[in-house]
Amino acid sequence: MYRVRNIFFFWISLCLLVVPAIAWSAYFTTLTNSYMDSVLDRYFPQREYTASARITLHKPEVLLTQGASNIILMIPIDANIPGQPMRPGHVKTAVTIIYNPANGGVYFSHPRIVKFEIPGISATLNNSLHSDLDTILKTAIPLIRIYQLDEKSLNHSLVKSILKSYIIGNGSIKVEFGFE
Repeated sequence: MYRVRNIFFFWISLCLLVVPAIAWSAYFTTLTNSYMDSVLDRYFPQREYTASARITLHKPEVLLTQGASNIILMIPIDANIPGQPMRPGHVKTAVTIIYNPANGGVYFSHPRIVKFEIPGISATLNNSLHSDLDTILKTAIPLIRIYQLDEKSLNHSLVKSILKSYIIGNGSIKVEFGFE
């Protein structure tokens, strides 16, 4: 009888210690399309000057497709090419996200041009603008902080936390943070 009671108290004690640790070992948040749109309002439009043109990047449309591995940004652009009228177009860019534990920020990362189109320009100019846009996107997009993790949301410090995973759904991204 004594032994059964001791085993019972042992299991109860173990459950009281382990279950809260498991429950608090991860933090989840959901980033919706509308939330990301409001974040992008702060960063766009962006104007860049290159050797071939003055380029204006307008606010992207965020496309979150169920099961996709990348977030798609559809960015309308205007290219003011010397000696030509303003040329509108768009660039479709695939991005991922990364987490910086030093400041708790979640940022866009690894932008890659999937499709680039400005109708009515030569192939040489198209290649030049594509190269210019690739450089602009690789320097500008990773500066966009899309979420700020609050240390109060975690049961450990930001520095010890990592981005464990993110899952893209229709119109939202579910993000999980946890221990190193």
